[in-house]
Amino acid sequence: MHPQRVTVWCGLWAGGVIGPYFFENEFGQAVTVNGVRYREMISDFLVIENMSIFFYHRIEVCHRSRGEHLANIVFHT
Repeated sequence: MHPQRVTVWCGLWAGGVIGPYFFENEFGQAVTVNGVRYREMISDFLVIENMSIFFYHRIEVCHRSRGEHLANIVFHT
């Protein structure tokens, strides 16, 4: 018998934690991280996760600077 294992990535920054991201195949089994899998994680998970963080902070900056109209124009709210 082989023990169960997990391959996981998370990022830490001043604004909090990004992740976790589990490296798994289509069957849900942990896989070894290689260049291809790491690039896929960055493009498929990390960028999408950071987009929501980025837009949240941009709206927050607009509201703090009394530029609410700019957020409405940019985000069509």
